[in-house]
Amino acid sequence: MRSNSGTTLIELAITTSILAIIIVLTLTFVSSVSESSGVLNQVTSMQQKANEIIEKMAESLREAKVQGLVTAGDNNITFQIPVDYDNDQDLMDNAMAIEWGTKRMDLADTPVKGLTQKYEFVKTGEFSEASRSVDLNQDDDLNDVFDVGHVDIVFPAGIGTDSTGSVTLTEFRQSLTPDCVIQLKGQTAADIDNDGNNDPIFWQDGNTIRTTIFFAKTEEQEPVMVKVSSAVLLRNPQ
Repeated sequence: MRSNSGTTLIELAITTSILAIIIVLTLTFVSSVSESSGVLNQVTSMQQKANEIIEKMAESLREAKVQGLVTAGDNNITFQIPVDYDNDQDLMDNAMAIEWGTKRMDLADTPVKGLTQKYEFVKTGEFSEASRSVDLNQDDDLNDVFDVGHVDIVFPAGIGTDSTGSVTLTEFRQSLTPDCVIQLKGQTAADIDNDGNNDPIFWQDGNTIRTTIFFAKTEEQEPVMVKVSSAVLLRNPQ
């Protein structure tokens, strides 16, 4: 049967089907591009924020005096900074030595001689690749479980006593990162991204402090991971 315009109903049906297929393919392509763009924007934003955080840490460590040797298994780094604890408008004492210490956060950032501060990873949860069916570190399996947490900066914040009556220092903690820092579960120096190198958060190589942090928004529907690192040459090695 032929319509008034000379086109058969069969031809019209075929044309309609082809147009429907083209529309579906176009919408699928647009959706895929939009999704990829969203993931890229997420990665870019995370990378930028992660770089800002690790540069802030590197800046303070550059002038610091690290307490003890930082090994690959450590989840923290303890250090002192130059402070004007004798309130003479400089960072040197009467013997022209650097005034090492930190600040008491409970006393309006009052400089204190001899005390220390630290950066420390604090676990708050876990992420299982198998339970989410996501290969977070792109190593072609779903076998990994990660500790998830944040990095704190810890200052002394007052004097207290323990259960035995001994005098102790209380702590003031401030989170430098959200709960998006990851490590392989129970493995503080494991190779996270499968590049053949271990990835401790902090470790010391001679007079250089190396910091490597993996950030991942594990609560997202499609979690992604970014890696940032820095190497700081200590200006005041022990």
